[in-house]
Amino acid sequence: MKKTTLLLAALSVILSLSVPSCNKSDTPDALVAVEWYPIELYIYIQDKDAKDLLNYDATYYVGNDFMLTYNGKTYRMETKGTEENPELILGTNRVKQSHIAYFGTLDGDKEYDTDFILTWKDGSQDVIHFTRKINDILDTEDQWLLNGEKVEQTGNCGVFTITR
Repeated sequence: MKKTTLLLAALSVILSLSVPSCNKSDTPDALVAVEWYPIELYIYIQDKDAKDLLNYDATYYVGNDFMLTYNGKTYRMETKGTEENPELILGTNRVKQSHIAYFGTLDGDKEYDTDFILTWKDGSQDVIHFTRKINDILDTEDQWLLNGEKVEQTGNCGVFTITR
């Protein structure tokens, strides 16, 4: 009987040492470091014949013809980022051989329900709406709309082509 009691006591000690703790800091979520990618916005502007209207060297350049409003602040197109306007930059997509209006970056680890409003010289507007819901540390639901129409995107970038 003493052997059985001693064996049960030893087994209890072994099991109590091998069972994981219920301490919150030991859970996998607390042990995993997550790198959130920033959210970026790329806008191509073309005419009905698919001519690149952001070609700075061409006579039909429209980069000065619109302003982008985000979160109550208005941005004008810059050929490079400046301290006063680090957000809206004219860039080049070498793969597509075309120019882009690049707006970035938004924090990837936040939820959004926001608009990017492009206001043109003639008073017309194009509205890009972005919604992000964070379900879990590795699961987000993103939705991008251009003028109310859903536009499928991949990754953390919103890529839009606006025809003027």
